[in-house]
Amino acid sequence: MRIGLFVDQLFYKFPGGIGTYVENLVRELGRLDHEDSYCLFHCGQAGSVRIPGGGFTERKLPGGRKALGLGWHSLGLPRAEWFTGPLDLAHAPGLVIPGSAAPLVVTVHDLCVVKFPQWFPRRWQAFHRRGLELAMKRASAILVDSESTFIDLLELYPGSGKRVRVVPLGVEAPPRPDPERVQDSLRRMGIAGEFALFVGTLEPRKNLLRLIEAFGRVAGDHALVLAGAPGWDYHEVFRAAERAGSRVKLTGYVGPLELEALFAGATLFAYPSLYEGFGLPVLEAMARGVPVLTSQISSLAEVGEGAGLMVDPHDTESIADGLQDLLSDAGLRERLRAAGKAKAASYTWEKTARGTLAAYREVTP
Repeated sequence: MRIGLFVDQLFYKFPGGIGTYVENLVRELGRLDHEDSYCLFHCGQAGSVRIPGGGFTERKLPGGRKALGLGWHSLGLPRAEWFTGPLDLAHAPGLVIPGSAAPLVVTVHDLCVVKFPQWFPRRWQAFHRRGLELAMKRASAILVDSESTFIDLLELYPGSGKRVRVVPLGVEAPPRPDPERVQDSLRRMGIAGEFALFVGTLEPRKNLLRLIEAFGRVAGDHALVLAGAPGWDYHEVFRAAERAGSRVKLTGYVGPLELEALFAGATLFAYPSLYEGFGLPVLEAMARGVPVLTSQISSLAEVGEGAGLMVDPHDTESIADGLQDLLSDAGLRERLRAAGKAKAASYTWEKTARGTLAAYREVTP
């Protein structure tokens, strides 16, 4: 087969979880698949995608990202094949659905924009709803990250089950960084002493206002570090952090080296999100041996089950109690550290790529 994979998320200013997914999927496909060829197409800088092997080529699409996406979602044009050459299969790893005459595979990471539209800017609502409509209309196979998203999809599209495949994401923990470099990185970020960590985009569904309020009820000298780029409706988070004073630290977006230093230095990882399609940061923390507090709902209940301290994200007192328990009980932290590493070991990017390849094979002659 000749497979077209839209990798534009790699070029976003803040690639996020989908960018992590695309990067690792491409790498593992290059390692595992020696039968097919791949064309990685995007709107970014030509020649800047890391090509994993001889079976991969890259194509930069003309025009701007926004205009191209609108053309695809309104007219189905321009066809990807106009730039990539003939394709036997096209894969959209998110809800930007390329125009193509080839059989289509789409990864639907979550249904947040449909279930909770109030958490998103209106322009996002319309564009991503349209992407979901096109995916359900055109896709021969739909990949979802979790059983939770599978259930959400079946509730909205009851007849779609035969096309849906649950293909969880993976994680790969790098070697633990040198302690001296960790301390140097933390000092550069203005972080001293012990701290709880959150990593993710600052947006409403991450539940940061409740997390900050809950942390304010916890006794002790720990700080709360919120690491991530501002998303939308983030101003309330900034104001809440200001009111909390020096105990709450906002780092903004951090690069890979700084992120590893934060994971290495954190006493615990707090992620009481209101909804996730998978919850990759939770898995990343577990893989690095950081005890995790997370929500007992949506996909987080799957990822965190048996390996994290589960709380009710709608109840500030529940979050505060969980934080206090983790901060005060070294034995609990050690048990969760071991359980989290064991759970994370069962999620690999190789499994993600193999599940994806199986879907490719199913939808092509």
